Amino acid sequence: MMCYITVVGGEAEGRYVKLDGAKVRWHRDQLGWTLDDLAEQAEVAKGTVLRAEHGEDVRPSSGRRIARAFGIEIPELSPEKPGMALAGKAEAPATGPSRKGREQKNASLLLPDPVEPDESERRSSRFAEAIFATADKSVGAMTAPGTDPGTAAGMVDALLTLHESVVAPMNDDQSLQALTHEEGEEILAVARRLIEAATAGVQRLEEGAEDADQEEEASRRREQIRELTHRISA
Repeated sequence: MMCYITVVGGEAEGRYVKLDGAKVRWHRDQLGWTLDDLAEQAEVAKGTVLRAEHGEDVRPSSGRRIARAFGIEIPELSPEKPGMALAGKAEAPATGPSRKGREQKNASLLLPDPVEPDESERRSSRFAEAIFATADKSVGAMTAPGTDPGTAAGMVDALLTLHESVVAPMNDDQSLQALTHEEGEEILAVARRLIEAATAGVQRLEEGAEDADQEEEASRRREQIRELTHRISA
């Protein structure tokens, strides 16, 4: 069971925090920052910024870093009641990047209450369902008795290549901004499933390694998985 953060008297406790995505985007826009700029200033991964702007779980430490990059504290980015107005302008920290031609707005901005679809209405696209099915079949084939290590290694590589293609839109600011909340969630879900499938394949390679070369190949793929996992969950 997930444990969510609570804010009491300005102190944050818990394992996860949900920020108000509209507020995070508002502060970032006021400073003229890109997603990369905010990630750099907050010292968090770009994927963490994306999750924060989508109202998804982030670590409390990441939430605090994002807030302090804006020169505020985390309660000021917590979800509020519908109709909550955010007034004034956000000032860039002295060490922050220069504004990119955007003027600061000195007026109140009404933040819309994010509309979350009912859980029963959420459905994976055919694209996602096809990849889920491919990942499941790959795991079955890679872990089946008698599967050749070379075949398993090739399937792991194919899964990792597919993973990189799936998350490609998240590595480009323009493509990332064009994603809807649901599309971003789906990409992350598909990416995680591909990582899980590739991990199962690598475990099969490690268990079946017969010499130093095979052990080294399994270790190389394990390290690649760690790197890809960090990109989407740091």
